[in-house]
Amino acid sequence: MLVEMNFAELRSMDVQSISWKCVEPLLMQVRGQSIVVKESLVQQLNPAQVAIFMFYAFHNHIGSAAELYWFTQYYMTDVQAWPAIKNGVHFYEDQVMLDILEEVESIVTARNHQEAGSWLEARPSDLEQDGELSTAIQRMYDKYRAASAQTISKMNAYVSQHLNEFFVLV
Repeated sequence: MLVEMNFAELRSMDVQSISWKCVEPLLMQVRGQSIVVKESLVQQLNPAQVAIFMFYAFHNHIGSAAELYWFTQYYMTDVQAWPAIKNGVHFYEDQVMLDILEEVESIVTARNHQEAGSWLEARPSDLEQDGELSTAIQRMYDKYRAASAQTISKMNAYVSQHLNEFFVLV
């Protein structure tokens, strides 16, 4: 499932946003839809598209340490898309971001995964009530924000070199 774009629009596109432009219409198409609809769309994408789609599905929600904490658990437990997010980062060979995601996963798991296999509900207020958790998540958020620019640069470079994997010119 390639994004349709005319040649003039493609040529005028800012290289710094090309990875977003190749998944933005797809993300908007499934916004607010059920998990089934989202999974159906993802199954129609090639591996490079899935990697970018999953990264931005997560990244676009992360504007604070509390959101990093909550959305990490949400993607791990509710939609069970965490492995796809990490695989996407791995696809673009971004070990720094992969290490950050795995460390955040470890923090969230240690805090909320119970021995019986169930999960405590993650709440942004957890960070207000648990200073150690707050410090750890804030540290990871700071690393995440710094590293995400590099992740996006890697994706932009790949898209620029493989336009046919993402766009169809109309």
